[in-house]
Amino acid sequence: MDKIKIHPLILLAIGISAISMCVRAYENLNATNGGYGITFGVLGVLFAILAVYGWMRNQRIDRINRRIKKGQKLIR
Repeated sequence: MDKIKIHPLILLAIGISAISMCVRAYENLNATNGGYGITFGVLGVLFAILAVYGWMRNQRIDRINRRIKKGQKLIR
């Protein structure tokens, strides 16, 4: 079964969300709202990890598809 790539605009949106979550965490930590700051910080880190994983996954799928088109054996 073919693997489906994650659309680059979705990865961009997740990346922008991660940045905005981290900024919001910084603002809340400066305003002495520690609970909100930690929550937004954790969400920002998770979103950033998700965006990087999606980008790496798309790169791997592209590499596999190029090998299939060339007729090479797949070595994982």
